[in-house]
Amino acid sequence: MNRKRGLNGFTLVEVIVALGIAASALILLVTANQESLRRSVRSSEDLRLNRQLEAKLDEIRLGLEPASQGSFEELPGVAWRLERERLREGDLDGMERLTLAAQSEASTNALQTLSVLVWTPPPKTEGAADATR
Repeated sequence: MNRKRGLNGFTLVEVIVALGIAASALILLVTANQESLRRSVRSSEDLRLNRQLEAKLDEIRLGLEPASQGSFEELPGVAWRLERERLREGDLDGMERLTLAAQSEASTNALQTLSVLVWTPPPKTEGAADATR
């Protein structure tokens, strides 16, 4: 039972436990990195879709897009649909809500929706102009 005190080392069990802990930590790190990458890609796709919706809504407001539905050329498999709602509350005559929804052509679920209020002043009549003078 003579043990030499000068030789310090790790036992096989200690080495296996340490490798198990290191492997577990590595798996957790890779999983977290993969989830972060998925979220980044999804966020990029959402931002791209939002920009396309804003551009399409601008085209509609400027009168460059006469249709009320269609598909995005830049985003294959994604369609858009426009809904117009006239608001008639007191002095808000001429106010309209434009809601533009993007959806996958494969399903009916909306991917994103963008809504804006637009006011078009009523045309001036000659009688009303004379009354203000």
